[in-house]
Amino acid sequence: MDELLKMKTLADKKKLVVIPVFYKVEVEDVSNLKGKFGKKFSKLAKANPDRITKWKDALESICSYMGMLLSDKSSEADFVKDIVKEVKRVVEAIRHEEKENLSGKHLKRKGKQVSAESVMVYEDFLLGVTYCDDPNPIVNQVPNPLQETLEIESSEVSKDVPSHPQNSEA
Repeated sequence: MDELLKMKTLADKKKLVVIPVFYKVEVEDVSNLKGKFGKKFSKLAKANPDRITKWKDALESICSYMGMLLSDKSSEADFVKDIVKEVKRVVEAIRHEEKENLSGKHLKRKGKQVSAESVMVYEDFLLGVTYCDDPNPIVNQVPNPLQETLEIESSEVSKDVPSHPQNSEA
């Protein structure tokens, strides 16, 4: 949940594009802390009572973004392909915006990239796919099937997506 706070902070500063991904959980269950998600949140909150308000605010904020939902009856493979398409769309929009902003100027790119480390996974919930220009990745691992699919499906942007975290400066 602290990672979610970091996502909200960066999104509020326009340094992060958040694409909420609700993996086999209803948006309402996450935003209203109901169902399986609500039960797990309650357990976590009991262990960290001083953070509850901030976590709830971050959940409410992130849930307000237009996101993607995988229901129990949907195809995971198709869903992952849809996620990759959305990430590509966001990356292209950012690249277009950068070109507009840098038109006629010779400035060095900030090294923005979509990386496999940017997929947020919490136990059995996939909460978000992010684009971040923060040099320190928020999450360091992605389950292999998802990572492999991201690598296969994102061949157009594969030079921007490392297959494994390689940030040794952190």
